[in-house]
Amino acid sequence: MRDSQAVALGPKVFDLLVYLIENRDRVVGKDELLDAVWAGRIVSPSTLASHINAVRRAIGDSGQEQRVVRTAARRGFRFIADVKQQQAVPERQLPSAVFTGAGKADALVPVDKPSIAVLPFQNLSGDPEQEYFADGIVEDITTRLSKFRNLFVIARNSSFQYKGKAVDVRQVGRELGVRHVLEGSVRRFRNHVRISAQLIDAQSGAHLWAEKYDRTASDFFAVQDEVTEKVVGAIQPEMLLSEGRRAARKDPTNMDAFDCCMRGIWHSHQSSSEDQRAAEHWLRRSVEMDDRFGRSRVWLARLLFGRCWAGSSKDINRDLEESRFLVERALAIDGQDAEAYHGLAILELLAHRHERALRAAQRAIELNENFHPAFFALGETQIFMGDFAEGLEPIGHCLRLSPSDPFSPVFVSLVALAHYHLGNYDEALRCSEHALRRGRAYVALRTMAATLGQLGRREEASIVLADMQRFKPLNLEGHWRLTCPYARAADEAKFVEGLRKAGCKWPLA
Repeated sequence: MRDSQAVALGPKVFDLLVYLIENRDRVVGKDELLDAVWAGRIVSPSTLASHINAVRRAIGDSGQEQRVVRTAARRGFRFIADVKQQQAVPERQLPSAVFTGAGKADALVPVDKPSIAVLPFQNLSGDPEQEYFADGIVEDITTRLSKFRNLFVIARNSSFQYKGKAVDVRQVGRELGVRHVLEGSVRRFRNHVRISAQLIDAQSGAHLWAEKYDRTASDFFAVQDEVTEKVVGAIQPEMLLSEGRRAARKDPTNMDAFDCCMRGIWHSHQSSSEDQRAAEHWLRRSVEMDDRFGRSRVWLARLLFGRCWAGSSKDINRDLEESRFLVERALAIDGQDAEAYHGLAILELLAHRHERALRAAQRAIELNENFHPAFFALGETQIFMGDFAEGLEPIGHCLRLSPSDPFSPVFVSLVALAHYHLGNYDEALRCSEHALRRGRAYVALRTMAATLGQLGRREEASIVLADMQRFKPLNLEGHWRLTCPYARAADEAKFVEGLRKAGCKWPLA
């Protein structure tokens, strides 16, 4: 946080900043930083320099001013600003109904079937530009594993919280509530790929299986299939592999299109506006290169309707129209694509076609019971249809599949909204606070303001309304229609009532 604003940082940048702060009493040498933050991996001087610059930007410093991080010529760096330490306030947990597990993110109970988390693979290529490739392979393996109905697979968004960190797999198992962890590394050089993978028992730390593969880039689909088979065979030998093969997504005929798609997906997981523009660029290139590759269309659609939901679309109607075209084309290519049905569910809900949205979300879950966004789409649709209590269960399952998801502020804000409409204002406030501790989502702020309005806490509500002003969407009225797709006018009126009681000058907050 800087000036009460959240600042997005990559894991290495964050770890570098923390290490400098922890050792602020002295100059920290470059070699020490490389050992501490990169665990001895070979990193170029330019990479360290770029990360130092990112640290400075995050804390409002620069290489010219050096008010906070000072460079000691030929020696290293030192954090020189004053530091005040205080005891962290214990985070209140969500009500147990939100989770299907224990309710505590650091001690989730494993589900009663084989469960696994695929950790980010290390990029050993010596080229930071290849991060997208290593991350894409992990995302693909996660997707393939999730096709097996008898497996419980933690979503990519939660497993990637461990990227760049030295972790104890037993701790990962406790925090994510899984019995198995897959980890590995990727080295890519020109047209050759080396992939190493190992499956570990998350309870004992014992290695169950390990393998290395040396292949050409055009053949690494076979590697992903083989890794998936070996993992499934080690976890549950009797599981029919044909189930996963039938559900596996179709590979593109054009390898360049797949590479562009991987780049686009990697950028879409980053938070900066520059990354989002890069994601759109690469996904559009993938779409142009291969007319039979549905995945790039699904991800481009998610990016477009996602920015509409986030309030950053400059033309909501155009983005939604293109999203629908992309999703419908993806379904024409592969009518068994759970991700495409999820996209259709969201688009139907945004268009206030609730029954269609419900059917699409249910179909996505039928096709892939590990695809957490589909459970969110189902719960969200039920809530806006007025089935507030029923909507809590699928959103709770969504959070169990991805307990540390970057989008959890939005997920939890819908839990708060359900409790608001159920008249559980104290619970709605508690969930709103929990959502906002995870991130400053506009929709979470809006629900919190309405809840405080209903509780008559006008002074606190005014602070939240001021926060809403800082995060407000480009098109307030268009954003309201999209993000409040109520089926019943009375439910929408109740939400507006809370906002008015909070002091919101509706519709222009």
